[in-house]
Amino acid sequence: MVMLLMCCACNGGKAPQTRAPHAAGLADISTDLVLYNQSGQKVTLSSLLGRPALVAFIDTNCNGVCQATTNNLHRVADELGPAQGRDIQFVLITYNPLFDGPSRLARYAEAMKLDNSRWTLLTGAPDNIDRILLRFGLPPTSKADNPMLLMNQLDFIFLVAPDGRIVNKYFGPQLVIANVSKDTRAVLDRSAR
Repeated sequence: MVMLLMCCACNGGKAPQTRAPHAAGLADISTDLVLYNQSGQKVTLSSLLGRPALVAFIDTNCNGVCQATTNNLHRVADELGPAQGRDIQFVLITYNPLFDGPSRLARYAEAMKLDNSRWTLLTGAPDNIDRILLRFGLPPTSKADNPMLLMNQLDFIFLVAPDGRIVNKYFGPQLVIANVSKDTRAVLDRSAR
């Protein structure tokens, strides 16, 4: 399963966990949309299809909240256990690509003890990052004077089906690990049939 795009942000407001958002996610994603992983290798988002995923957006310069989001994903993996945990690909996409190049993402992955066989961290051209954000129903960041000011609008985790469609959207501060794990198991069960 692919865990994609988890956004690190802090928001004092309340937002409920949302089901079946009306955003494209990775479904029918253009094959020309290219990003780069933490090893500097070219990655097309369409190559991430075929397995369920949890997606989040981060900024490696974000102190506290982004690390908490990443740690929450670790907790989901732990709760799923080794067998189901291997079926999940966790994907973190930076929303600050001018700051977060591949080497910076690699340092973040190392500091957070992320297994490169299970975790994909992505960066790319600002326009490509904006296209992805919009596909997940989030505001673009390339034109923002300070992308970190948009964190409260980006603090979501998305559960993505193997076909790239968004199944669930979870608000970061109200994330319940057991709910994410339960929903992920259901998507894994459906995709195994």
